[in-house]
Amino acid sequence: MSASADWLTEETGHLLALMATGATDRAIARMLGVSERTVLRRITRVQQQLGAQSRFQLGLLVHGLQWLPLSVPPARPAVERVTGPSDS
Repeated sequence: MSASADWLTEETGHLLALMATGATDRAIARMLGVSERTVLRRITRVQQQLGAQSRFQLGLLVHGLQWLPLSVPPARPAVERVTGPSDS
């Protein structure tokens, strides 16, 4: 694995930044305007490119290589709270 981020596209950088906020795949998909399946495929591709065996390991590698942009966009809530009769 090279420490160069030459292959890192703006799209991939945005995906990694959203992952770093703790956003769920569903929330990331909504923010990027793609399906959850597309998000999973993109994450898998980045993991393969870096040789990461898990998403956690991917996060450690990306953090260690300082590939994330300085400003990380805030994540939207992944699940909206639904109130029911007991919440009155």
